[in-house]
Amino acid sequence: AVLPVSAVLFRALPDRGYALSKPLGLLLVGWLGYTLAMVLGLPFNRVFLIGCILVAAAVSAWLATRNDRALWRDMVAHYSRPSWLRYVLTAEVLFALAFAAWAVVRAYNPNNVDQEKFMDFGFLNSIQKRERFPPNDMWLAGFSINYYYFGYVLVAAVTALSGVPTEVAFNLANVTMFAMTALGAFGLVYGLVASRLLIRPGALRGTRREVAVEAATPEPEPERQAVAAGVPRRRVRSTEVTAPVQAPEPEPEPEPEPQPAPRRSRTRRAARPEAEVVSETEDPTTVVATLPRRRRKPAAEEPVEAPPEPVADGHTGRDVSEVTEPVPEGPPYLPAHESSDSPRRVPWFLSPYIYAVAAALMVVAMGNLTTMFATKVSGTDAQGRDVTLEGNGFRFCFACNSGPGYNWFAPSRIIQDYRTTQVPGQPPVKEKVGFETINEFPAFSFLLADMHPHLLALPLVLLAVGTGFAFARRRVVRAGSWRDGIPPGVEGWASIGVAGIIAGSLYTANTWDYPTYLLVILLCLAVPYVAVRQRTGGWRWLAPLAVQGVLLVALSLLVFLPFHLTFKSLVGGDAAPVPDNLANIPIVGWLLGRLGQLLLINNADKTILGFVVIFGIFLFALLGWLAYEFVTYQRRRDAANESHNGSYLWLGFFGLVLVLALLFRFPLLGLLGPIVAVSVAMVWNEPRRVERNVALVLVGLAALIALVVEVVFLRDNFQMRMNTLFKFYFQIWVMWAIAAGYAVWRVLFAAYGAHERGEGRARERAVAPTGAGGLMKGLSAVWAVVFGLLVASGLMYTVYGVQSRQIGGQSAPRGLDGAAWIRNEVPGDYEAINWLKANATGSDYIIEAGRDEYGRPGRISAYTGVPTLVAWDTSHEMLWRTNQPEARQQITERRNVVNSIYQGTDPEGGQPITAERVLELLNRYGVRYVVAGATERGQPGWAPSNPGEQMTEYAEGVFRQ
Repeated sequence: AVLPVSAVLFRALPDRGYALSKPLGLLLVGWLGYTLAMVLGLPFNRVFLIGCILVAAAVSAWLATRNDRALWRDMVAHYSRPSWLRYVLTAEVLFALAFAAWAVVRAYNPNNVDQEKFMDFGFLNSIQKRERFPPNDMWLAGFSINYYYFGYVLVAAVTALSGVPTEVAFNLANVTMFAMTALGAFGLVYGLVASRLLIRPGALRGTRREVAVEAATPEPEPERQAVAAGVPRRRVRSTEVTAPVQAPEPEPEPEPEPQPAPRRSRTRRAARPEAEVVSETEDPTTVVATLPRRRRKPAAEEPVEAPPEPVADGHTGRDVSEVTEPVPEGPPYLPAHESSDSPRRVPWFLSPYIYAVAAALMVVAMGNLTTMFATKVSGTDAQGRDVTLEGNGFRFCFACNSGPGYNWFAPSRIIQDYRTTQVPGQPPVKEKVGFETINEFPAFSFLLADMHPHLLALPLVLLAVGTGFAFARRRVVRAGSWRDGIPPGVEGWASIGVAGIIAGSLYTANTWDYPTYLLVILLCLAVPYVAVRQRTGGWRWLAPLAVQGVLLVALSLLVFLPFHLTFKSLVGGDAAPVPDNLANIPIVGWLLGRLGQLLLINNADKTILGFVVIFGIFLFALLGWLAYEFVTYQRRRDAANESHNGSYLWLGFFGLVLVLALLFRFPLLGLLGPIVAVSVAMVWNEPRRVERNVALVLVGLAALIALVVEVVFLRDNFQMRMNTLFKFYFQIWVMWAIAAGYAVWRVLFAAYGAHERGEGRARERAVAPTGAGGLMKGLSAVWAVVFGLLVASGLMYTVYGVQSRQIGGQSAPRGLDGAAWIRNEVPGDYEAINWLKANATGSDYIIEAGRDEYGRPGRISAYTGVPTLVAWDTSHEMLWRTNQPEARQQITERRNVVNSIYQGTDPEGGQPITAERVLELLNRYGVRYVVAGATERGQPGWAPSNPGEQMTEYAEGVFRQ
């Protein structure tokens, strides 16, 4: 339904965003339904959601058919090409295989029972039961969910549309997110690679001209002049935004001799009815863009006109102003160049499909180094001491683990923080700091099958990265007015609007992802403007960039305003104490106090081993790629300056970072500090290498996040960095997996080169970089093979994990019904659940045993969506209500009431309770049903761990009255 919208937003990507169109459709339909349900109070049901799909389809149809069906013709021309038809089929097969394979895996162990599945399942049922928003908190009756729950809304939308029971939909959601994430990662890495392999327009127009690959040679003035002189240019006047349509390939034309670019004179230009747009495409019938003219002064008042503003191409780096004259006035950006259907001939092992599939596997199915190469130290030493207290030790071995007995849970708990203390005259002692931290990665999360926000947000995360990639490949006007940042026309506003929805959805689906991936989009948004800065100098380019950045951030918050009005942040706390000498400083004291509410300092020992065990596979690929990129980058810089001073400065910087790392006992600084610095320098100084720079943004930002969370962490209910490490390490995994897929291809491409294939005559030329001899080829081959073995070892995590976690000795799958276990084990509870689903509403309240977190209590409300008075209150509800003191007080009071009712004592006096007093309490809180099931009655194997929730004989006798 939204493929045309995807083609507008991702116009600059080789596949027009096809691989991202599935999550985009789910997001846009879900967002429309959620917003209307919140604002207008409409029921969130099947009929309503079908209407939302029709609205989305109507918008797509309008975009596709406006301007004489320009977008439709572009899509037909693009997807009918053999290469892109093959891509579409490959993407669909990948999605189908991932979906089917993971559905079988889930069918071996479909029970919605362990870990935090009750929480996730309860959110889904609550949204389904409520129909109107905001949805009820199923474990705190009378309150709405105060959590980032939009991912559950998207699952509930598909559930309502399909009519699948929620107990089955819960497992299908896990399967769907697995397949969508694999497809999104595949599409992104394919785009990064294919953008370099597809020949750009006009690249092969001469009979003798040879086009250098970006990887082979730098892109300074010589190439730019050759392109400007050697390629015929065509000027296209248009009032439409269209894209290339297929036309007969023109015959090769003789290449003219290079001529200097003509000088522009200051002349007054006659007013035109519409702006002229320059096209650089091969196809003379191609229309590139429609750009509304800015309002001009009357001719009588018009001063002598300055030269038209030049345009920088953020994809090729060429100065479009040298194409021909006149140049359009003031558009903030133009679509990126269309790639032709003539891929460079490459060896089979450089096919983009290989690296795209590898990236998909690294994102969704790969584990860390603990699978084959490391085992965490545990147990006791000869003196009977717990050796885990001696530090984050690992023993490294080959094939440390094997199938059915594999500990699939341990790789997600790698780092335990320690603090070294020493009493004078005594040896240093290490003590644990807080709980063991969490370092989940997607394969673990899919295997665990808790449908938590960080997992539900994965397709949205990849949408955000794709949006940044598309922004980085656009063309922008080389101008300095803030008005140049205003999107041009319908397509421009549609792109920035949909980008705002994508970014905003991350706040509502998994708030931790919002700042990170919003920053990814903004950094990629800046890439073509930095290219403008490189050409013109100065800082005028910041004005339009700032306008677009502010627009994007404002839209990301505005489109989810109903959520923000009903949500209070889960992080923060009371103001932290600030020393008097700092607190008395104006502004500084206030700022430190506010930061103390949000952040806490990590005073544990700074280590590196756990980080390397978690991310070692990616580091092996990324450090090799960065070394290649940095060496070639510095050679270009030194050659341009005819000096080696730059290299010496970098060596000095690296040495300084290592000294600081040793001085402060902060080894991660020595590893990640140079990664951040090198990434920033290369993007800033060579902004026209777009695909490389998008990967560098991901690598550098992830390294910076890892450094920051080693120093500070967000303050939540637990007052430790367990959740901070959990959420941000998950982001690092995704970003580095995508970058690693591109990085390996990039180094091999640089070593083994490629051949360009021209149309009309047999012509090939090797484009391997100068100096890429046998040594580089040999080293890169060994490096790539080792990396492949590391990836294979990581993929064994899913193989072993499925054997241990999912199959566990079972001979056959058992289906996808997540409630089958309760039907078999406690049929009475199962019947009660079905009765409440059929007869109770989302406005009815129940009482049940619910304090025993991670156990069976809270099951009735979770499986029905009917709110209970209070459940899972000791950490979950208290965490969700961190900044809601009234709600936290209610939790404490309600816990006392529930325990008193089940114990048969009056909550205020402790005396035996009467039937009249029970009715008074139930009516006070609006409770309609009281559960007396297997847990409440203490059935063997089901008794609550909290004795206060087990119904006494006296209490049951009161109810019988």
